[in-house]
Amino acid sequence: MMNEQKEYDWKYGRTNSKGTIIYRHNTNQTVEDVCNFLDEHNVKYEKRLGATMLWIYSHKQKYAYYYTTGRWAPFATRGYPKKHYNAKGIEDFYTRFLLPTITRETDE
Repeated sequence: MMNEQKEYDWKYGRTNSKGTIIYRHNTNQTVEDVCNFLDEHNVKYEKRLGATMLWIYSHKQKYAYYYTTGRWAPFATRGYPKKHYNAKGIEDFYTRFLLPTITRETDE
């Protein structure tokens, strides 16, 4: 059984080249936890284990989801995504971001 965090758990991650402190949130979820959740909700995905990342698909879009930190971004056709977003874990990503997108796409 997967344990979803209710709050973000921000910790020091690194200091970037400009001297800005970058914090990170750890989900404490394994790839198996995330894949089991997605399988239970019939969500199509593709593992990218070298990057600790999954491609998660809605009907029309593709998202990069980093299961160790909960960071995610819509697929960028050219290069690296301009902005990443944060979720507390896979359940939070699914309910707040993916499910509304899927619902909107099926209504269109």
